[in-house]
Amino acid sequence: MSVYNDPIHAQGTIEIPKLCAVDIDEGKLVCDFELDGRGTDPPRPDLDSDFWVRVGASGEVYLTPRNGARLALNPPTEWSMSGCISASYSSKEVQVNGLPLGSRVCIRTNRDRYAQIEFFDVVPSGAETVKTAFITWQGVVDGPHLQNAPSK
Repeated sequence: MSVYNDPIHAQGTIEIPKLCAVDIDEGKLVCDFELDGRGTDPPRPDLDSDFWVRVGASGEVYLTPRNGARLALNPPTEWSMSGCISASYSSKEVQVNGLPLGSRVCIRTNRDRYAQIEFFDVVPSGAETVKTAFITWQGVVDGPHLQNAPSK
């Protein structure tokens, strides 16, 4: 995914069922929801997830940010941490069905890290799952903690 030596916090693959949320900082699914019969209720609130997969009325598949995370769909930047840092972010959901192979979404996580997901296949309308590879780079929260020396 990235050819640079950017410091990595987490990486891997993740298969995201519709209506599930993702904590991309840790690459974990959050699939705790109540079915409303329409398949439109978001997952229950949690503090860790960054986005969830929503399917629209006509089968559109969206990544919907939550908990302060922001998304950038196919930014015209390099595939690296610095590329995602340079992207323009929005708190609006992004439609991912029908995107060409090689499409990506940069994510500014709710823990102030940068992440990137890449889609394995073209996501079809009405998809039950979205398959991605992800990488989350270390952020300020991962840096060394400075300790002040005692005054003399």
